[in-house]
Amino acid sequence: MANYKSDIETKLINEKEKLLESVPEFLYTYIEDYLPSISNELRSHIAYAKDIINFLQYYSTLLNKEIVDISLEDMNNVTLRILNNYFKYITQYTVKITTKKGKEITKVRTNSLASKSRKLAALKKLYSYLNKYKYINTNPTEDMKITRPDVTKIDDKLDAYEIQEITDEIEKGENIDSPLERKAHDRLMLRDTTIFVILAYTGIRVSELVSLDISDVDAKKCTIKVYRKNNKIEEIPYPEEVSNYIDRYLAYREQINDKVKQEYKKALFISQMNTRISTESVRILVKKYSKRLNIDISGCHTIRKTLLSSLYNQTGDIRLTARIGGHSVATASKYYADVDDDRLRNTMRGFTYKK
Repeated sequence: MANYKSDIETKLINEKEKLLESVPEFLYTYIEDYLPSISNELRSHIAYAKDIINFLQYYSTLLNKEIVDISLEDMNNVTLRILNNYFKYITQYTVKITTKKGKEITKVRTNSLASKSRKLAALKKLYSYLNKYKYINTNPTEDMKITRPDVTKIDDKLDAYEIQEITDEIEKGENIDSPLERKAHDRLMLRDTTIFVILAYTGIRVSELVSLDISDVDAKKCTIKVYRKNNKIEEIPYPEEVSNYIDRYLAYREQINDKVKQEYKKALFISQMNTRISTESVRILVKKYSKRLNIDISGCHTIRKTLLSSLYNQTGDIRLTARIGGHSVATASKYYADVDDDRLRNTMRGFTYKK
């Protein structure tokens, strides 16, 4: 996992450098020098850069100049009206992008209240920095607020029956239509089933799953070792019903190791090209199997939400839920402590003031 982690870090560094190629000097200094002094999380740096650049793209059209030419004086002249108009604009807007084949296409982009709130937070932090070091003397973000629900209801999740349905479909392939699909199913069934049950019964992120090495699985202790976003290493236990899939897959993985390319021999999950499987491949396979069953699933995070919200409803323990999810207690409370109808009914039926 260490080599893979290093590769990911290199890709993130390259992504950040590409983002900062044509930005104003003040933004480059903020992202490249200031943010690393308070956090070493590269993904956060990239997210801040993207959100701020999104605003600068809008602002540059008002100024009729390139983003790289936006000055500190321009930032000092941003008003509350400009900000309000920007956040109205990004509710739904179009952008022109160039595909890898060089074709220019138009895409519609939208932003929810949550997305707008995140973008505003990025701008607030930038303006706080610019004021702290006296680069400018105004802060229009101080009076800007975007209200969002305090509690996020977890609608985007599956039930226990749907989890089992998808598991059965991956394992048995009862909805396969063609001999070609059947052949692919027989070849990939064990890998895909193991991937799905690990996601469904541990709640780990897809990025954490694809970074797993064979050595990260302890079959005797029934645990997997994951590298969290904050660079912490966590041992996550998996249930007994998952053990059978993992044990069988480990035996299969050993059998195919000779076919795997040298640099990926440590990887737990292997693609059809005999390399480490990618996050995109995992997302595609989850979508493929759920689509066969007409189960509406927006992505792999739906599975993570399902596990963590179900875990909370079964245990009532938000600290345990936070630990399994790799979240702070506050974040876990906000996104996963959504009491389901069964728990609500059972609790109220048993309620009494008598002791």
